[in-house]
Amino acid sequence: MITGASSKSFYNIEGGLKHKVLILQEVGPLDTDAGGDNEAAHAVRSLLSEGSLSYQYTSFDDQGKKVAMRVTMDGPTALVTTTIKERLERQLDDRLITIMTDITSRQTKDILRITADLAAGNGDKFNALEIEGWRLFHKGFEPVQIVIPFAGKLADHMTLN
Repeated sequence: MITGASSKSFYNIEGGLKHKVLILQEVGPLDTDAGGDNEAAHAVRSLLSEGSLSYQYTSFDDQGKKVAMRVTMDGPTALVTTTIKERLERQLDDRLITIMTDITSRQTKDILRITADLAAGNGDKFNALEIEGWRLFHKGFEPVQIVIPFAGKLADHMTLN
């Protein structure tokens, strides 16, 4: 989970990003509205579309000679971000599925009522055993290779709009 990031920090995330979800709060690192592209947005787009990042830079070997070094960060990675913007970033639009939340005043009132009921001790209690059961269930998942025989039809449908 990242609130803000420098452009090169995506290449050095501890533990890598393979089989992980990258959560960017409030879309800050991807915001290109201020003018043009930025390296952080480029890195995230590359990670989502190519499945990895690779950054090359100049360093020095043990004898002081310049050498090219490369940092590689493997994906694939899922991206989750929060924002009230209707569109995140022009070049990311074709790499993401956007889900708009209910921001009506009725929804806000419902959330405030439930929060108040819980704070007053009048709401439903969470069952700790049930929550732990769900945690154990999710820990049991393992990655598997799958085949989607109708993937071509999905791709055709996605490009209709």
